[in-house]
Amino acid sequence: MLKQEEAIKIDCRTDVMKFIKKRLDDMTVADFYSAEEYELIRKEYTEMAEMVRDKDKLMDLKEKHKQEKTRNISKYFKVDR
Repeated sequence: MLKQEEAIKIDCRTDVMKFIKKRLDDMTVADFYSAEEYELIRKEYTEMAEMVRDKDKLMDLKEKHKQEKTRNISKYFKVDR
C-alpha cells in the first residue's frame, strides 16, 4: 500500500509542478503592467513550487506547531481532539 501512496503523491506533485512550470514559461513582461509585477508573480510561483517540493516537511512542522499549541492550552483546559 505504501508504494501506491508514494506513487499518488509523486503524480499529484508532478502535475502541480508541470502547471507551475508552464505558467512560468508562458509569462512575459508584456503580459503585465510593469516589470515589478512580473517579478513578483514569478517569485510567488517559484515559492509555491518550493512549497510543493517540501510539502512533507512543511506538513510535519505544521503538525508539530499544532501539538505545541494544544499542549499549552491543555494546561488550563481539557482539550480532547
